Amino acid sequence: MASFKELRAKRKPYQDAPAMLVLKRVGIRNYPNGQQVALYHNSALDLNISVPFKGSSLDPDGITAAPVGSLIPSISEGVIGTLKSIAQSQQAGKVSFNNGTSEEVNPAIAQQIIDVHSQLDNSNKDKFERLVNVGPAGLQKITHWLKTLESSK
Repeated sequence: MASFKELRAKRKPYQDAPAMLVLKRVGIRNYPNGQQVALYHNSALDLNISVPFKGSSLDPDGITAAPVGSLIPSISEGVIGTLKSIAQSQQAGKVSFNNGTSEEVNPAIAQQIIDVHSQLDNSNKDKFERLVNVGPAGLQKITHWLKTLESSK
């Protein structure tokens, strides 16, 4: 078996772009206006692609044509954006996660999470959002942490 240094020496400094990309759907995000956005991942390039595929601004073929820059803010909000809308509406709502699952969240918990999120610096906000976006387990870790904060006061 070759050592790491030997393998690294044999490695080409430049690799051609792959002839074919295989995308795996990671999750679907449902927005209150009826729009759905699918998140796909390519492991060869470690690339995520978001594709809007259902909603109010569809052309006859069902494909949304929108500039990439206009999609980024709505996609990047993720679970935090959904929690903000739940907190503002004061009604429980479903939160869709990157792994395709969803969970119902009550407005009080949503407001607590948003309050903590708004107090974090940018680096910690990113970490917080990644944990929340992963799935229900990440959200449960944060709610458990919030409960321990409240009990220590």
